[in-house]
Parts: sequence; C-alpha cells; structure tokens
Amino acid sequence: MRCFFMKSGRIYAVEYLSGESDVELIRQAQDLFTAKGLPMGAEGFEVWDHARFVYRFVLEVAGQEQPAQDGLKGAGGLLERIFRAWPWKFSTAPAMASCQT
Repeated sequence: MRCFFMKSGRIYAVEYLSGESDVELIRQAQDLFTAKGLPMGAEGFEVWDHARFVYRFVLEVAGQEQPAQDGLKGAGGLLERIFRAWPWKFSTAPAMASCQT
C-alpha cells in the first residue's frame, strides 16, 4: 500500500504503508502527511492499495484555486490532449476545384 504526496496535482513523493484495513491506511497516511508531507510542501495525499484507490485528501487554502488532481489540468485536459495529438488530415482539393469554376 502506498501514500502519494501531491503537489500541483502531481505526485511529489511516495511513502509505503502497512495497515490491514482502509481505516488504518488512512490514519497512517494522515500521520505521515502531517509529519513529512507538510514540511516538504505537499498540498495533499492519496492512498492506494496496489491498483485500488482508497482515499484522497487535499488542503483547502483560502483564496487559491486547487489544481486538478488527475494531473490533466482540468476536466477537458484529456480530450484536449487527444485532439492535439490526433494526426488530423483534411483534404481541401475537391472544395477548391468546385470554387474555381
């Protein structure tokens, strides 16, 4: 089980946990965040049990916008990346030919 310290929506550091239940994992992660994460400048943490998401905590800072927690800079980030990466190929030859008559 792992605790990921997050900063600006990205993984900043990792600590390993050894709790038996989700509640124990979360308590352990909260203690680690207070002892190690905050002094490092982490803004939150996530707890994962291998590939299973368990818990997320993000500091509430008054007057500051929180970054996306998925690292994609907002809800449209993934679609925007796909759209920009797609090899769009448009042919304008038939349209141009019909305009020249």
